[in-house]
Amino acid sequence: MKSNLPSYNKLLSPDETVLVNIGKYVSLYAIDDSGLNELKRFNTLRNPSRAALSSDGKMLAYSNTSGHIAVHDIETGNLLVKSKCLSKEGYSLYFINNDSQLISSDWFGNIFVLDIKSAKITLLNSFPFHNATNLVPISNNSFMVLGSISTGETVAYDFLIQKDTGTFEKLFSSYPYRLETTSFACFKNEVYFYGDNINNSSDKWLDDDIAENALFSYNMSAKELHSIICIQELLGINCSLNSEYGYFTTICISSNKQYILIGYSKSIIIVDLLSKKHITTIKTKYLNSLHLVKSDTKVIIGTWNDIQIVDFIELCQLNSL
Repeated sequence: MKSNLPSYNKLLSPDETVLVNIGKYVSLYAIDDSGLNELKRFNTLRNPSRAALSSDGKMLAYSNTSGHIAVHDIETGNLLVKSKCLSKEGYSLYFINNDSQLISSDWFGNIFVLDIKSAKITLLNSFPFHNATNLVPISNNSFMVLGSISTGETVAYDFLIQKDTGTFEKLFSSYPYRLETTSFACFKNEVYFYGDNINNSSDKWLDDDIAENALFSYNMSAKELHSIICIQELLGINCSLNSEYGYFTTICISSNKQYILIGYSKSIIIVDLLSKKHITTIKTKYLNSLHLVKSDTKVIIGTWNDIQIVDFIELCQLNSL
């Protein structure tokens, strides 16, 4: 099933019944056997970029490329709060503290909360990041804060929020790799990342012992970061992926942790994590999102031009979309 819905980003509700499509507008679609049916459309902010749903599914928040945030009551459409916040764009937006606040960040390490009732902005912390700051939700009011530093690698902190304050401790540095912070996959107490070598500027291997690109897992209990799959070894190549596969865009993981889908702008790689084998590569265009749904039987594939819902087994047998 394909829908011609151009978009910049997408968000799936926890019960997998609603898709939030972020394009020219922010639109909510019901997901059913007939496809996608539009429920609501919001256009308070121009150039939307990120969205969040409250835990009860009654509120929608979204931010734009100027770093402004709007919150709506979904049923009535009423605007609950609109704020310029820090007026700096970021990747992250989440409801916290029983849906009374939103937490967000700009790209350069500033973490803040927006109180929905009072519209008050509180800066929780400014991490020493050079770029690419993002928040990984771990549990209620607990996040991993990621960002790149000036030397290239990614540094992560454990960040616990209590109303208008936050405490943090350093978790790891990814050297000699840089982790992609724009997309990650969470499975219970593990977080999966895609990364590349900091010195990955040539088309050839820089060091026989250091792969150019890899999948990583971080265990929150053991507090250990591990490289689990070398992408070049997996595909049987020894050069950059960019020309053939495109730039990295997204990853998602199956609910049983057996399969991981790695999305690039021009292709999708499906990997069996248990056997660490390459299942298939599917050619596509302008890919920006992947979601495994319906007990891993379906995949929602988003591009700049459209959204497709494809049977997972069928996808594993395709060469292109």
